[in-house]
Amino acid sequence: MGLRQHKRFHRARNFAEANSTSELITPSKPSDDCLDVRFDDHEPSKMTLWTQICGMLAGNLFHLSGGYAMGFTSPTLDQLRDDFDISMDTATWVASTLMIGYIIGCGLGGPISDIIGRRRSLQLYSFISICGWMMVTFAQNSQMLLSGRFVHGLADSLAVAPAILFVAEVSHVRFRGVFMTFATICATLGVPIVYIIGSYVPWRYTAFIGATTPFTIFGLLAFSHESPIYLMKKGLVDEAWNALVWYRGQEFDVGNEICEIRAENEASYQEFVETKRSHFVLVERDTIRPACIAIGLMGLLPMSGLFNITFFAADIIKDLGFDTNQNAMSVVIGLLRTLGCAISVFTIQKYGRRRCMLVSAVWVTLSMSVATLGVVYQEHFQQTENTVLNEALNLTIVGGLFSFMFSVGMGMNPVPWILLGEWFTPVNRAFINSCGTALFFGSCLITIQVSEFLQNQVGMSGVLFSYSIWSTIFTAIAFMWVPETFGGLYHATIPLLNEVVVDDDDDESIQLSEDV
Repeated sequence: MGLRQHKRFHRARNFAEANSTSELITPSKPSDDCLDVRFDDHEPSKMTLWTQICGMLAGNLFHLSGGYAMGFTSPTLDQLRDDFDISMDTATWVASTLMIGYIIGCGLGGPISDIIGRRRSLQLYSFISICGWMMVTFAQNSQMLLSGRFVHGLADSLAVAPAILFVAEVSHVRFRGVFMTFATICATLGVPIVYIIGSYVPWRYTAFIGATTPFTIFGLLAFSHESPIYLMKKGLVDEAWNALVWYRGQEFDVGNEICEIRAENEASYQEFVETKRSHFVLVERDTIRPACIAIGLMGLLPMSGLFNITFFAADIIKDLGFDTNQNAMSVVIGLLRTLGCAISVFTIQKYGRRRCMLVSAVWVTLSMSVATLGVVYQEHFQQTENTVLNEALNLTIVGGLFSFMFSVGMGMNPVPWILLGEWFTPVNRAFINSCGTALFFGSCLITIQVSEFLQNQVGMSGVLFSYSIWSTIFTAIAFMWVPETFGGLYHATIPLLNEVVVDDDDDESIQLSEDV
């Protein structure tokens, strides 16, 4: 998306607001004017960032805890087998039990946060997560180990939806995309951290270190305020004003933003009431299409093989016949994904969500296809004595896996999470986030269990080939149905892209295209 199209979008939004017949409600502070709502009117130089960063860390560190939990089995699996004398099937359930807790928790996290609040729910889940890690740390048998994995997995999954909501709702629109991308960075960073710690520290100490992250979250939340959007949704206008002032700073004029929040909440609720929907209808009709797109992408993401490689990186490298240090290779794989996510913070902000996701998805598909071809050739010609050919095959496979992990972090992994936090109104946001995250972790569980079966039936090449197919499907859906919404609501942004806008500078009409 070019600069000219970006300016056109803002002119379209301002044009629609200036000509809107809907009456905006004046906030409780009489000096503020709700009739002049513009994104470009804000002055970032007067905005306080450290309070937003505090809220961002409180939410996103839950993803770090989740990434740490996901990668826990890879460096510690051999130690767990020795201490508890467990089979490979039971070892698989050490990872799968975490996913079961995730599936159960994700469906409940959003609705609970709508009842007790984002901040309070995150504090509760951080305490439960600490308890789960303590159960793992002091486990005396495999049953207690699995129970602890389930408990902290449940807590982390309960926190996924409210953490996304909390970060999206306390962040200013200028920084929302960046702050939400940090969620994926934290999740990916947790994996190499546990790889490094688990490679040199006994597994009990590794589990104990895992409890420090939710403890830090609890402390950060003690100094943070509740989400202004949640407070406004509950009709607590003065509390919402005070919370927004805390997150933006005393010198920043929050009048326009508080007006936007209030108007968005009331418009969303009014539409819900006017259509006379029952309380059993949980989403508005205009939300069904973007909800299906966002939730579908969340379900397809684990099928690309991302989390199978994350969980069992060391075992996969060993199965492929490499003699190198498996844990060191696992650390490199995890760090490459983190590096990709770190770069995506800047690329997504500059080039938009759609473009970064498409480039990343195509790159992922090609990388996995290269790795698949290398494994196919290795499996069928493994008796060859050509040393040069063997080294070339090894480099091809490793290069494909490395490229896969780096490219998936460039957009394919973070963007679906960003869309869950941006596309939907407060009335639907929590429910859709819960559905998306529940399907995401359910897909993780199925992929983990099915991959072991596929490997026994068709070999590692068949498993990698299936990952390539799912990546291709993900790419096709993103290309056909994901628009560029510039960080705005889906149903509010798409109509604006087709508005005829009069340019103030050259007084000419511009027809905006939906395909940006």
